[in-house]
Amino acid sequence: MRDGQITAQDVGIAYRLYREKVSTLKEAVANRFRHLRGAETFWALRHVSLEVAPGEALALVGHNGSGKSTLLKTIAGVLQPSEGALATQGRLSPMIELGAGFDPELSGHDNVFLNGALLGFTRKQMESKFDRIVAFAFLFVSHSFEAARELCPRAAVLHHGRLAFDGAVDGAWARYRELARGPVPGPAIEA
Repeated sequence: MRDGQITAQDVGIAYRLYREKVSTLKEAVANRFRHLRGAETFWALRHVSLEVAPGEALALVGHNGSGKSTLLKTIAGVLQPSEGALATQGRLSPMIELGAGFDPELSGHDNVFLNGALLGFTRKQMESKFDRIVAFAFLFVSHSFEAARELCPRAAVLHHGRLAFDGAVDGAWARYRELARGPVPGPAIEA
């Protein structure tokens, strides 16, 4: 595996959802932990396989709740797969949420250096990376198809936790719109 490579093979993230809520330990004990027996498994991601080459830009596309943040958190090592395997090589710094780790009292310049120090980089290392960080930051978070097309030659579409498309950005956008419209109704049948 090369430095900067990401490989996901049949990755799934499962959560247990409990229908019955308890608010105290006393209530749980009195009911003999019955609330734990009625759990359902919810798959936030299921059977996701993809590979990202070092230096490759990949756009993640999908509706709210499709699994984009879950996949990013898994790649960053914040979550561990319930099934499948995910391997990364090199240093990853998870910045899942917009504005994560930024102090509004500091300038953008100072925030870059502060976050670099928190990640273990020296001032000299940060100075050598600063221009690239600033150039990247202006394009980092976008809900624009045009920005994604400009930055990324490839996109992955997630739909209800499954990989629905992996390929060129134009094809991904078409697939996303198709999924957003829902199934096409069948022909009308007259009696």
